[in-house]
Amino acid sequence: MNVRLPIAFAFAFASMPAAPALARSPDGPGASLAAPWTLDLETALSLAPSDAEFDTWSLSLVLDARHTFRSGLDLGVAAGVSGMGLAVEGQPSRGGDDFGNVILAGGYSHALHPSLRLRAGLRAGAPLATFPGGIAENRRVEHAYRVANGAHGYRDPLVWEMNAVPLGLELSAAWVASPRALVEARVTPFYAVSVNARPSRISLAAVLSSRWMPVTPLHLEAGLSYFASQAPLMNEEQDQLAAQVGAGVKLGRQLVLARFALGLDAPYGITVDDPQATWGLMLAVEVVFGAR
Repeated sequence: MNVRLPIAFAFAFASMPAAPALARSPDGPGASLAAPWTLDLETALSLAPSDAEFDTWSLSLVLDARHTFRSGLDLGVAAGVSGMGLAVEGQPSRGGDDFGNVILAGGYSHALHPSLRLRAGLRAGAPLATFPGGIAENRRVEHAYRVANGAHGYRDPLVWEMNAVPLGLELSAAWVASPRALVEARVTPFYAVSVNARPSRISLAAVLSSRWMPVTPLHLEAGLSYFASQAPLMNEEQDQLAAQVGAGVKLGRQLVLARFALGLDAPYGITVDDPQATWGLMLAVEVVFGAR
């Protein structure tokens, strides 16, 4: 398992200098850190992989809601659903709608500085991303979850972890670099307890992202995500690196973003020819409620 990227994430944040005390801009990227309620809804469209012999289309949705109490404790839930169609030359077209896992989360966050917040939490999933039975349908569903995971940039693989109860530890940091800039990092090691004949496995997800507001109300973002698992993703490859870029506008307390995610390395990245790189075109809405 390639652990260099998560170690680099941790080192980068450990070496950050403390920023001066900041008055958060109400329209800036750090405004959501002070909100008691957050709701994120993201849809992703992907047509990869497709070639001369088969075509794929996928439309998936992830919902993430969280409430943070004044004490710093928080509770949240995340869920996903995927709709996919698959047409293979010489075979009837297949498709269906498949639920992702429902993830329950709880944690505690603490501000070490007005511009730096750390959080630790636990995540546990209800195993809804399971095989329905039958070789052909099982392969279709496995393909659907793999495509949905890549279309969302591998940023929350617990939602798409197949045939398992995912149990994870989530560690994150948010740094308000200026009233117009936010940098966030998240590392989630988790254990997937198998619910079928496949073995249980240890996995790791990591995300490093930045958001910048050059002018009101425009928001720009860029990030990297990393996913590794004891279970090979394809052949002997056990990890995947992906990149995301996005742009959006703040409309009142709602942030509307268009994002694009792309796999970078093997097995599902632009550095390999077969299979095609995974990608996703996303539309996300982030809403905050209440005020401290």
